[in-house]
Amino acid sequence: MRIPESLRFRIQLWYGFLLAVVLTMFSVISYKHQKVGAIRRVDDELRKRLGVVQENLTSSKKSPLKNNQPNTPPELKLPASRSALFDAQDPAGYFYIVWDAEGGVQNRSKLLHAEVLRPPAPDEDDPRSGERINASIREMFFFNNTGECALVGGSLAHELKALREDAQWLAAVSSAVLLFGVAVGRSITNRALQPLSKISATAQKIAQGALTERIELAEKTSELAQLATTLNDSFSQIEDSFTRQYRFAADAAHELRTPVAIILAQAQQVLNRDREPAVYKKALETCVTASRRLRKLTDTLLELATHDAGVVIPKMDACDLAEVAREAGEQIRALLTDHGLGISLDLATTHCIADADQIMQLVLNLLANAIDHTPPLGRITIRTRLTDGLATLLVIDTGEGISPENLPHIFDRFYRADDSRSRKTGGAGLGLAISKSIAEAHGAQLTAMSTLGKGTTFTFEIPVSKGTPSTLETPSAGNSTGIHASNQAASVDAPGEQGADSRA
Repeated sequence: MRIPESLRFRIQLWYGFLLAVVLTMFSVISYKHQKVGAIRRVDDELRKRLGVVQENLTSSKKSPLKNNQPNTPPELKLPASRSALFDAQDPAGYFYIVWDAEGGVQNRSKLLHAEVLRPPAPDEDDPRSGERINASIREMFFFNNTGECALVGGSLAHELKALREDAQWLAAVSSAVLLFGVAVGRSITNRALQPLSKISATAQKIAQGALTERIELAEKTSELAQLATTLNDSFSQIEDSFTRQYRFAADAAHELRTPVAIILAQAQQVLNRDREPAVYKKALETCVTASRRLRKLTDTLLELATHDAGVVIPKMDACDLAEVAREAGEQIRALLTDHGLGISLDLATTHCIADADQIMQLVLNLLANAIDHTPPLGRITIRTRLTDGLATLLVIDTGEGISPENLPHIFDRFYRADDSRSRKTGGAGLGLAISKSIAEAHGAQLTAMSTLGKGTTFTFEIPVSKGTPSTLETPSAGNSTGIHASNQAASVDAPGEQGADSRA
């Protein structure tokens, strides 16, 4: 028969089984203990009577009782106080018998009606006394120096009957205790597993779409309460994941809809009626601009998807963050010129193991973000250091900063602290999200700090692998350079301890 898979049933089954085993063992041990005690009591009585027979054996030889029945061994002449020991009214029916050295019956109790076999004579090394059980008769014997043997016996029937009655009573009590224990165990099990029912019901509601449901338990420190807390945390993460996924899909659809709407509107406008060639040209230019934005957005979304899927695996190799930062500064020079910004390079040799191309993309994204949110005449600083086993790269700007309530969301996709300005710059809010994915793929950290009105700082930290060069070169005067977009570029240093910007 297959055991039901219900956890409640299995717990109750094991509980009942163990309780039955314990009660059975207790009953058996108790019965055996009572049986040994009963035999010990009978042995004490037999030992007392055997002593009386031994004491009177010699005196009975001198003046034996008159034998009223021919060919029947006489009884011992016992004092009145001792003859009661072999009273016929005693339920044990104690008796005695005495054999001479040749094995003949010398004396016997009148209560003895059956034949009793004489115990074998002991050897030199054997004890001269002993006991035995013959059916339900307990017997005890003794050999004296002349070879005579005295034996006393008594029935165990009354003791065995009392034991059986006790055993029946014990079985009844054990059965009652077992039933009561199973009932109590069932109640305890149901109460102990009640939180599981709540957990299961809540999980079913969440599976049906009620993502805001949570498990509520009165207990706070039990194992099930800890499980409920863990599951609630998991449910919160699931809800947050679904929310972010929904928001991401909605934002992506919104971003994609704008250039598509522009292209469609321009095409419909010029197709409504014949127009001048210049109008067609302008409409096509607008469509090309919108198409480029659409292509850039789709490429960025594809890049994010590949990072999420783990398709893009960093090609880890020896890398110097200072060289990457210097090359990124050169590539961004033209954009700095267009925005009237200056850049300072405070670079110390910073060796690590990383994918130089992906780190370059990360730095360019951070620089592009800083340029978009730093006003003209501002300055951007790139700094690299090697401290405490971490290769560190900082991008510092003197922009408008970001408010504390927006700071935790700066790496969220499509997030903009200033939506109107992001629209002007054409950003979709994905640059920092891609940078965060690159850092996580390297096992590194990308963090941000910001102070409103003073500037922002992004910090990229990656552990230095064993075996890589760790000498820290002191930056020379040539390592810190100012690349000015125009004569109006400010020479104010960016704050070294500013927080990072929450912009894309």
